[in-house]
Amino acid sequence: MGRRFPPQLATPVAELAKSIGRRAAPRAESLGGFRYGAIARRRRGVSMLELVIAGSMLAGVMTGLSLVLRTARQSWDTIDSEYAVLQQMHATSRHFVRTAREAKGVVTIVPDGNAITLAMPNDQSATWQWYPSRSGQRGVVTFQDSSLPSQSQLAHDIDALQFSSFAADGVTPTNDPDQIHVIEVKATVTLPRSAVPQRTTQSKVWIRSW
Repeated sequence: MGRRFPPQLATPVAELAKSIGRRAAPRAESLGGFRYGAIARRRRGVSMLELVIAGSMLAGVMTGLSLVLRTARQSWDTIDSEYAVLQQMHATSRHFVRTAREAKGVVTIVPDGNAITLAMPNDQSATWQWYPSRSGQRGVVTFQDSSLPSQSQLAHDIDALQFSSFAADGVTPTNDPDQIHVIEVKATVTLPRSAVPQRTTQSKVWIRSW
């Protein structure tokens, strides 16, 4: 059972309770509105400090990424250029060996070994020659078939091209064209950034005509 007020006090107490409720409601609404309004205002954007921090982090990431990409590009260019030089060295050696296998003999070989002319079938001749520099390029190797009007470039960036001639035993050096039956070709290139900067390929070919 609830507490009962005397009849003469019931009406004043009820009116007082209603008055207190009407005064408390607007204050609660104002406090709640202030709190939620402040939160809403904070959520509408980011502060200048947050923008500065985000920009600094992004700048650091982009700087590191650019350095990685630049290093990768430099490494790729170096490997590509070195591979091209090695390919030219091996291509020069293979070209001479394949052609010399069909030769009938040696016509001339210069004393310093930088050029050689072979007698080919059908009364043709083939000449290989190395130039320290030619047409603005360094270490140029040329080839000329007697059926062609001019020399053609085989390779460049070849540091040295050396032809050596031997007798039939393959070990006795000789410069007599009639006694030459074995020819050795050496091609040398330089790879500046490699652990082994100087590379050389060496091949021997037998002149089949005896």
